[in-house]
Amino acid sequence: MKKILLVLTGGTIGSLADESGHNEARAGEAVSLLQEGFAKSGSPAADAEFETAMPLNLLSENMTPARWGQLAGYLKTVQWEEYEGMILAHGTDTLSFTANFLSLVLAGAEIPVFLVSSDYNLQDERANGGENFRAAVELLTRGIAPDLYVPYRNADGQMYLHRGAHLCQSGDYTADFFSADRIRLLAPGEGEGRGPAEPCYRLPAQKGAWPRPWPGRGEGPKLLNQLESMEKTVLWVRPYVGLDYDSLNLEGVKAVVHGLYHSSTACAEAAREEEEYTSYSVLHLLDRCREKGIPLYLQPCDPDAYGYSSTGLLLKAGAKALYGMIPEMAYVKTWLAVNLGLGGRLQEEFLASQLNGEQIR
Repeated sequence: MKKILLVLTGGTIGSLADESGHNEARAGEAVSLLQEGFAKSGSPAADAEFETAMPLNLLSENMTPARWGQLAGYLKTVQWEEYEGMILAHGTDTLSFTANFLSLVLAGAEIPVFLVSSDYNLQDERANGGENFRAAVELLTRGIAPDLYVPYRNADGQMYLHRGAHLCQSGDYTADFFSADRIRLLAPGEGEGRGPAEPCYRLPAQKGAWPRPWPGRGEGPKLLNQLESMEKTVLWVRPYVGLDYDSLNLEGVKAVVHGLYHSSTACAEAAREEEEYTSYSVLHLLDRCREKGIPLYLQPCDPDAYGYSSTGLLLKAGAKALYGMIPEMAYVKTWLAVNLGLGGRLQEEFLASQLNGEQIR
């Protein structure tokens, strides 16, 4: 079997505690704990061979577009055909953003890619990083279809597999991760009632369920190779009562992704077209964006099925509807579009396209 490429970027899974007990990124040292723990885990894949690279070594809350650029620069040098698969160790704080980003730019790669993380550093017996890593290796060595995956054991003790293109941020006061179509993996020693248990993590027998191969499998990660700029800014705005749009700096912004309340609404303030509105209205932000030639996307907004006149006012005033993706993907895909140099109609077509299963509606 070919080697597995283990890519280190830091994060809690690549951290050790300092003298005061605070985590600091020391991926070069922490990787030995990860590999030693896996070798002693009793996994039938414990003899897997790894090649290690460390393009980044940072706590994931410090991830920036420039750091994504460093990671992308490294990934452009990877000889994909030389490896059975890739496991990329990453922190939890920005895991969902990097997972959504890589699910797009690596679409077309011929090997599976797993992002693994940990809720505690690997010195802590509570850490789930070792089990997340084990799940990744075992699924990979059993021949899972190429895609961008995130295996993660939640606080309920269950191991779940997520598609990177559907992974949401972990919520406040919890370290759990969720996605629209996550799969609960069968744990080592767990059977399905139709056959013997196996000593490894594995997918349940589900006909017609994902995972399924990437479109363009084997053609190479085309978007990764096209991506040169990492500096263009997209502003992501989440609505709340009291948001004054004059407080937002639009200097250098190339697009705005504006979230909506649960009924696909945001403050339009004016009840009718001719009525006045203040700087608390998205209509005011639209005026500011129009002056600078900045597109503003409402997300998630179905232009053919919105329920309130306020949303209709925003669309009529020039806001563009963005529908079908989770918020993290909507932001990341828009960011990718502007950094690929796409504008106008090409940008809108790119955002409406299906690149790697990111459109879930």
